[in-house]
Amino acid sequence: MKSLLFILAITLSTATFAKEAIVESGFKAFKEGGANAAWPAWAKGGPLDGSKELIAQASQFGTIAAYYGNYVSHEYISEIKLGDNNKVLYVIMNMDSGPLYGAFYLYKLPSGNWSVPNFMFHMQAQQVWPQCMYSVCGE
Repeated sequence: MKSLLFILAITLSTATFAKEAIVESGFKAFKEGGANAAWPAWAKGGPLDGSKELIAQASQFGTIAAYYGNYVSHEYISEIKLGDNNKVLYVIMNMDSGPLYGAFYLYKLPSGNWSVPNFMFHMQAQQVWPQCMYSVCGE
């Protein structure tokens, strides 16, 4: 019985969220070339792909990076399915001097690939995450 509980505990503790290729490719691009490389990677195939607003948004991210430093790693915190073709991934982007909280809104294209119509990061979790992500729900 103890071994069954141990196996169950290990299984639950190592559960992972879907790591969609488009999100991972953006983090890889971020590591290699910063926000100016990551934003187009995340937007590829979606409605923001190639937009001037996207490039401006990436440039503005430099202000945050001036305080928080360079990208170090990321963690998937939660995934919420919003139907068959939509979901939200909540992440933490670990920077040199602190965390940035993020949300990726994903849409499954008719081809079966996922796109990112919208994503955002902020220094304060409550700006991009629902309250239940960082506090007790219903209180």
